[in-house]
Amino acid sequence: MAPVESNSTSTRSSVLLTPVDVPKASDVLARELRERILSGELTEGTALPAERELVKQTQMSRATVREALRKAYGRQDSVLLGPSNATRWRAAPTNSITGA
Repeated sequence: MAPVESNSTSTRSSVLLTPVDVPKASDVLARELRERILSGELTEGTALPAERELVKQTQMSRATVREALRKAYGRQDSVLLGPSNATRWRAAPTNSITGA
């Protein structure tokens, strides 16, 4: 068999692609947790699964899950209680929101 000569210029496309903005996995998980709080699915005092269980459920690394928890609960309107037996969500006291 004789080698086939290819003309690479005829097969190339002139399509230009732009960068795609892909969110970080921790941002996606943090947003889901916040949405569950705002929807009432996760009520104040609800125990969250242990980190290991969240890692298993989400198939994300432990570092990603920890970062997501910090992002979801590191806001002024909520605080994260732990690391006792369970991590629980609790609304922040009013004075911490207003800064008083």
